[in-house]
Amino acid sequence: MSVAPTETAPRALTQAQTAPLGRATIGDQLRRLARSQPIKPAIVSYLSDGTRSATTYEELDRLSNRFAHALLARGVRRGDGVAVMGRNRVENVIAYYGALKVGAFYSGISPLFGEREIAYQIQHLEPAVLVVATESAELAAPIADAAGARVIVIGESPDPAWTSFESALAEGQDDQPAVDVDEHDIAMIVYTSGTESTPKGVVIAHRNYLISTAPAYTWGLRCLPDDVWLY
Repeated sequence: MSVAPTETAPRALTQAQTAPLGRATIGDQLRRLARSQPIKPAIVSYLSDGTRSATTYEELDRLSNRFAHALLARGVRRGDGVAVMGRNRVENVIAYYGALKVGAFYSGISPLFGEREIAYQIQHLEPAVLVVATESAELAAPIADAAGARVIVIGESPDPAWTSFESALAEGQDDQPAVDVDEHDIAMIVYTSGTESTPKGVVIAHRNYLISTAPAYTWGLRCLPDDVWLY
């Protein structure tokens, strides 16, 4: 027997499922959240000393704009790739949104990878920029250099030729980048585990990602606006 969604789901879930998505780019979604709930925390993290740090939706939107402008200044254009390697941290999210706002695609590289795995993914992606945490920079950055990618280091840079993430943000601008990103543009390339052969890059467009994740979070996981996602 089937049951109508309105009989099983809270009203907030029903509204989230049926509300029009509008132009479905991931950058647009962040902009809408920054306007509708600017002071609400988007990311809460804890520093190594236990200090709690919160980044609001307005701050995340503004900081990702600054990073987007830094990418444009380094020649990144629509259709280029931005690879990010490092442990979970706020800078990764800023880089993610900044890349998507200029029409570039994002791809994460595991900080647990060795030289062979890093080289394979970078050579396969051919990213325009590698954003890498300082603890992985000496291993990954030379591979990116050899592949022609620009290197931006989160934290202290072991090589003065590589730009620090902090300085990249400082040179950027708060306004939205003037790039017309299409909802069918590639948003990310996610790699399979490569159990039977070399990992394969799975291409995901902006609209496909939003259309698939919105129902999964609202109906499948029953996530509501005040819920917290532990990552």
